Amino acid sequence: MASDPEQPPRSSLHEVQNSDDVQMPLLNGGQYSDNYSVLAAVLPFLFPALGGLLYGYDIGATSCATISIESATLSGVSWYDLSSVEIGLITSGSLYGALIGSVLAFNIADILGRRWELISSATVYLIGAIVTALAPDLPVMVIGRVVFGIGIGLAMHAAPMYIAETAPSQIRGRLISLKEFFIVLGMVAGYGIGSLLVSIVGGWRYMYGASVPLAVIMGIGMWWLPESPRWILLRAIQGKGNMNDLKQNAISCLFRLRGTIIGDSAPALVDEMLDELSYVGEEKEATFLEMFHGKCKKALVIGAGLVLFQQITGQPSVLYYAASIFQSAGFSAASDATRVSIVLGLFKLVMTGVAVLVVDRLGRRPLLLTGVSGMVISLFLLGSYYLFFDDTPAVAVIALLAYVGCYQFSFGPIGWLMISEIFPLRLRGRGLSIAVLVNFASNALVTFSFSPLEVTRLSGSGDIGRAKDPLLNGVHKKSHNYSLLRAILPFLFPALEGLVYGYDIGATACATISLGVLYSSTLSGVSWYDLSSLQIGLITSGSLSGALIGSVLAFNAGDVLGRRFELIASAVLYSIGALITALAPEFPVMVIGRFVFGIGIGLAMHAAPMYMAETAPRQIRGQLLSLKEFFIVIGMVVGYAVGSALVDMFGGWRYMYGASIPLAVIMGIGMWCLPESPRWILLCAIQGKGNMHDLKESAIRCLCRLRGKSIGDSAPPLVEEMLDELYSVGEDKKATLGEMFHGKCKKAFVIGAGLVLFQQITGQPSVLYYAASIFQSAGFSAAADATRVSILLGLFKLVMTGSAVLVVDRFGRRPLLLGGVSGMVISLFMLGSYYLFLDEAPAVAAIALLLYVGCYQLSFGPIGWLMISEIFPLRFRGQGLSIGVLVNFAANALVTFAFSPLKAWLGAGLLFYVFGAIAVASLAFIFFIVPETKGLSLEEIEEQCL
Repeated sequence: MASDPEQPPRSSLHEVQNSDDVQMPLLNGGQYSDNYSVLAAVLPFLFPALGGLLYGYDIGATSCATISIESATLSGVSWYDLSSVEIGLITSGSLYGALIGSVLAFNIADILGRRWELISSATVYLIGAIVTALAPDLPVMVIGRVVFGIGIGLAMHAAPMYIAETAPSQIRGRLISLKEFFIVLGMVAGYGIGSLLVSIVGGWRYMYGASVPLAVIMGIGMWWLPESPRWILLRAIQGKGNMNDLKQNAISCLFRLRGTIIGDSAPALVDEMLDELSYVGEEKEATFLEMFHGKCKKALVIGAGLVLFQQITGQPSVLYYAASIFQSAGFSAASDATRVSIVLGLFKLVMTGVAVLVVDRLGRRPLLLTGVSGMVISLFLLGSYYLFFDDTPAVAVIALLAYVGCYQFSFGPIGWLMISEIFPLRLRGRGLSIAVLVNFASNALVTFSFSPLEVTRLSGSGDIGRAKDPLLNGVHKKSHNYSLLRAILPFLFPALEGLVYGYDIGATACATISLGVLYSSTLSGVSWYDLSSLQIGLITSGSLSGALIGSVLAFNAGDVLGRRFELIASAVLYSIGALITALAPEFPVMVIGRFVFGIGIGLAMHAAPMYMAETAPRQIRGQLLSLKEFFIVIGMVVGYAVGSALVDMFGGWRYMYGASIPLAVIMGIGMWCLPESPRWILLCAIQGKGNMHDLKESAIRCLCRLRGKSIGDSAPPLVEEMLDELYSVGEDKKATLGEMFHGKCKKAFVIGAGLVLFQQITGQPSVLYYAASIFQSAGFSAAADATRVSILLGLFKLVMTGSAVLVVDRFGRRPLLLGGVSGMVISLFMLGSYYLFLDEAPAVAAIALLLYVGCYQLSFGPIGWLMISEIFPLRFRGQGLSIGVLVNFAANALVTFAFSPLKAWLGAGLLFYVFGAIAVASLAFIFFIVPETKGLSLEEIEEQCL
């Protein structure tokens, strides 16, 4: 059976083809596709996808249930003392059942039909969940898990088949990939519910029982949906019923699947399907031996190979043992590990969503090749952490995130998509049955053997009995205890401002293409699309001009309102600005929206590093603040990806800007829930801005929330220590504007402002905002091509930023700055030489750009913001950071706005030479002026470095 070609770029879930299009046969790979109603097309996906949701929920719930059931106080049973083998039976019991379900499914879909197989799976799901939840002992519980697993085997066999055969070809890839999205959504729900119930007596019973209503909804929904028209026609051409009756039945089902928009074309489409099926020989009865010959043999190798590698690359170990892995890495509290698994699940959800957006645009192979390459790197990183780098715990965190992200970008959705479409129709049921059998067999094997293999590895290396160092725990002699989850949360929500800022950069690069002359009235959706270079400059630099105002407003805001309320205010401005920009009826309103959004950037980029520096444990302060840059880069990658998906959509630029609203809302809610900076509270106390005793008690409460239970009774002494340090460095004196330019603060100001100035005037905004234009001038003539290359550039930036995060607290700030900026100098001169002399060697431009962004992300990117957040004395930190951010965005806006005119005047070659000369000056500045702050508390930095 021929597979569909890549669809035209404007096809999407929200678009329906014109009813006047000439209809080509549905399966012949032609350029025309059938009409359909989006609502009618999505419903046949929704209820089968509940089978995936239940499967994912079971993974997440089991991860928490194994913790609950092993607790003497919370399990509610007398048989809680389970061995690793018995735990393996619980976790892999459903997978053994899935093996049985896969065998049963070999002929069931061809005999009963895809719909009835899904109804059967919902029934078995229901029975298995009830038996497991009410189990009086371990054997009954394992039986319930096996029965539930049979439902998984049937559902994971029939669901992709039903969706593939009923989905319109234009969106088939997206809908089948969305099934994986539902699996991940189920896992997040499982982790979330498990986290809530893990501390309840008998909580594991409720965890498993919660899947009962989902199974009921799935069964009722599938009862209501029609059968697959292709399966009905397969029976017709194989003589398993009256041809006319089966054709009429198929027409009726097609009407229900496509909606009224299909009109009178349903009979013609059914005839085309019949012609296609006859042409490819589907009227022949399938035999077992045919599975291993000819076309089906190749399909079997492809399908079984994909799902085999999907499992044996370690995926079940991460999914089923996520909580255990985090516990062994330092999360001693089970509930902490479970909540971290929720965060991991949300990240998987995002990456799966990205894959869904691009799978029908970029194709299956590019996603597989890119994602699996990332998995290779991450697995070696994870192994190296446990073997060699256990004192560099960020390696484990980044490796796990990279693994699950790349998996969800490749094997996760693409594996099931490929096996659902690769087999010929008459052999599809059997082919999918074998592929699903291979999948769950390898899944059960890896899941069951993970714990014994880990024990064998530990005993062989002499690690049994050795206490694992807490994840991300530092070695500073004055370090104090903290919960990693509590330490990360005060980073996570402020870091969302970096994500929104980065997203705006990526989205703007694509939005200016959507609004530009190239796309004109066909896609911009406005009459004012013919924008001059000056107007494009206003759009790109409008947010940065607003950030200048935000930086000025922030001068006293952090000291008057506090760091927390300044971040809440920035989230509100983000939301308002994004809304105005997305709904702008004319160009001036759009610029106003960009300006308001920019004020939010200015406030956020001022308050976020300040809040994180003052709340982070000193052992991991460098890593957490550098991870903020990592979030900015993630935002850029997402912005480029979303922009690439929407750049060909009518009015796509509006959706690009509107997509930042939910992120801003999450940031605002998160900051509302977080405590204030204890250092800011104590600064208010010693400066007489409140009752000393009340403010000290408030600081102690905030510190307890920031460090978690592990801080114990040491919070009051730590607050007293902070107070003593603040008094010793003179923080009790009121700050005046004149003092900003004298003594210690003058030196801090020169260091901070100098770093962020050179961060911008070495050409960074030109690469970020004009990435697509640079790639176009370097040979990518199609705007969409350039945008996709920008996505790859963003992924490279992500890797290099991750590298900086790994080593910043090991090597220090100065070595990264000196090494990275040296590489930037070389790359800028290479880029200039390409445009002046070497335009016939395009590899020079590609290597120079990669070298530039890689070295920038190792140096100025994370280290600039890290240094300005820790270099200023506490009482001047708000004003100092305000000036630093002002200098940063002023230079950013200037370079962004001036890049196009300077490029037209000097030419790209000379302009990059100018940037290179400035980079040389920045190298001298770093060498002679910038100090090393690694391992010092904020008060020690003030005492020793200024």
